[in-house]
Amino acid sequence: MVPVWVAVLGIVGTLAAAVLTQILTNRREFQRDQLKWAQERQQRVLDQQTALLAESLTAITRWFDQLHTTNEHMSDPHERKGRPQLLPELEEAAMSAVASVKLLCSDDAIRAADLAVSSLLLMSYNIDRAWDDNEAGIDASVHVLDIDNLRTVYRAELARLAAEPVVLPKKALKAD
Repeated sequence: MVPVWVAVLGIVGTLAAAVLTQILTNRREFQRDQLKWAQERQQRVLDQQTALLAESLTAITRWFDQLHTTNEHMSDPHERKGRPQLLPELEEAAMSAVASVKLLCSDDAIRAADLAVSSLLLMSYNIDRAWDDNEAGIDASVHVLDIDNLRTVYRAELARLAAEPVVLPKKALKAD
């Protein structure tokens, strides 16, 4: 009877070891998957932030370029044939892009974008007013500085995002 108990005990021990090994393997695999998903999620956020910054910089720059060109043409009497086209679709595109930046980007990027948009709204208003007053254009130097500031902040933000390491969750780093 003793050999039967020894055999049963051996079988139960073997099964317990197999089950325990499977549980530990599944746990490690689950932690690896969680870590991989966290890294992929963080990389998607970084990619999204980069794309939003690039999109908003492009939209704001297009709007600024149009305003700046309009302002320059106002000083030439041959170019003053009709009311300047300030292209509200460029303003709308810039505003939409900045709204997206406000959702995912840093406070510095948000402040720079808000300053640039406010500056361009003021520039648009001043150009429109100068046209009504039959002036040769406006001094755009302040607006140029605001756009340059935006570019500087965005470049720094893009560099920070490019260099930002994917941070691993602390509990994923614990050894079993």
